Amino acid sequence: MTALRADRAFRRIVWVGGAAVALSLFSLPLAAQPLLLKRDPPPLAEPAPAEAPADRTDAVAAPSSSKDEIVVNSLDAVNVDAVGLIGPAEKGFETDLWAGAPWPVVASLMPRMPESSVSPSIRSLASRLLLSRGVVPEGKPANASFIRLRVDRLIAMGDVANALALLRLIPEESRDEKFAQTESELLFFDGNSADACGRVAANTGRYNGLYWRQAQAFCLALAGDHVRAALIADLMREQEAAVPAAFFAVIERLGGLKNADAELPPTPGVLMLSMAIEAGYALDELIIKNGAPAAVRQIALSTKVDPELRLRAIERALAVGALSGSEAVESYRRFPFDEAELRNPITTAEGNWSPRIRALLVRTAATQPVPLGKAEVLRRAWQLAKERGGLAETVRASLPVVADMRPSAALPDFAGQAARILFAGGRIVEAMEWYGIVAADSERAPEIKQAAESLWPIAAIAGAADAAPVDAERLRGLLRDLRRDDPENAQRRALVYFSVLEAVGREVPADIWRDLLNGPMVSLEPGLNRAWRNALDDAVGGGRAGEVALLVVAGAGATGDSTFASNAAGYKAILGLRNVGLGEDARRLAVETALAAGF
Repeated sequence: MTALRADRAFRRIVWVGGAAVALSLFSLPLAAQPLLLKRDPPPLAEPAPAEAPADRTDAVAAPSSSKDEIVVNSLDAVNVDAVGLIGPAEKGFETDLWAGAPWPVVASLMPRMPESSVSPSIRSLASRLLLSRGVVPEGKPANASFIRLRVDRLIAMGDVANALALLRLIPEESRDEKFAQTESELLFFDGNSADACGRVAANTGRYNGLYWRQAQAFCLALAGDHVRAALIADLMREQEAAVPAAFFAVIERLGGLKNADAELPPTPGVLMLSMAIEAGYALDELIIKNGAPAAVRQIALSTKVDPELRLRAIERALAVGALSGSEAVESYRRFPFDEAELRNPITTAEGNWSPRIRALLVRTAATQPVPLGKAEVLRRAWQLAKERGGLAETVRASLPVVADMRPSAALPDFAGQAARILFAGGRIVEAMEWYGIVAADSERAPEIKQAAESLWPIAAIAGAADAAPVDAERLRGLLRDLRRDDPENAQRRALVYFSVLEAVGREVPADIWRDLLNGPMVSLEPGLNRAWRNALDDAVGGGRAGEVALLVVAGAGATGDSTFASNAAGYKAILGLRNVGLGEDARRLAVETALAAGF
């Protein structure tokens, strides 16, 4: 029987697969210039001393407004800013999510939502916040566009399909050149050059800016009309300073001059990246490492990119949430593996280790016809990844395979690992089902009992009282074990764990808190300034769910997921979400916090 040893190293690296990477923020405004793959971040509130101004509005840089400015607050049939793609039936927010939320707060914080996050709970919260239909924030000026603000964030997060769907809800009379360019660039981002070029053709008669002329030349070259494409390019050479040299090289390449070459800009626009991919340019690894999520997604899904680079892009896109696990698995299914690799995947993996082999093992697990076969391949993949590196990447990619498996008492050796990986991936319901198997079978073997005991602290946060009972003696035992096994970090880990346990509604006996006074008087760092904390308290007190969720997401982006999850800001976020009726989101964030603390 294979031992299920949920040791601390495995737990910590699975957390990396769930939510422990610092983030950078930037904005992708819907401007008339090409959307860039990288922008500098907007100004962000710096963590302030404890005596920072307590006024909630100090947390944001509120735009100036005239007292005579017209504002819009209601939800009605013609208010495009109130539309969305989901509602409560699709796990979206209630339509009153923004009721009472001040427009200056929303307009300031929404651009600060993280463009990429390895936290499943933060990504889910952000996505649902942007896609939900509902009343607009209070005091929104008539000349401000809430729907464009939401589309902007979806683009920055790499959610191309939903950004395009939301953008197309804007009525015809409200569409302008910004709309037209964003629509075409989203189609290019999605690898849909045919439809993108259709939109370019429809708009070149209306708009004649530099972007449209470059796009027209590119689309003509794709259609085989190289004479007209070259003519347009020649006419633009007088504006060479404003046009990347690579543009002219791509037009020449597509026209048959395969040796035409020029260096790509370090941050190519959407159009330039699409052109480079079509022309067979060798893309720089830095675009994958530092590029915007939507750009990394485009590379990950393109069959015209070097296969090995594409595999690295898939892993990166998975990490930042620009690609779903199911999309990654489907890409692996279609990847051109060698026949020998497909016949002997485990042997191949044992002799080599790379993104290609990680993809091969996930593909093999996904295509196994029986659960036992899937479990054996996954366990071997995780073991090799733990030994040789890339465990976080392997876990992310294999998450949908595990989630699709029906929990089975016939797989007790696999159940503990499956539960832990599902917890880290935010799949709480499925994780609790696998936990139930090891908990019920814990006396069968020491390895299964160890798995059940190591998972209990997480299950106590995630599950109902009857699924993972919490009693005072067990909590005292947990504290004793922490002090015995990890004396250096026991105090901080205990503070994190007992804090989030209480934040989700489980009671921690007073004698445990008194006992913690016997240890070092460490404190959970505040993490975010007093203005943020006061704003959160105010939004919670007013029952403003949308504003609370926005503050939580922006706060995670400001501090970085791993910092946010293990300090007082994370605790307040969990408690705040729960207090405005977002209990499921609170539990997900609490589970991630406990995993980050090494449980």
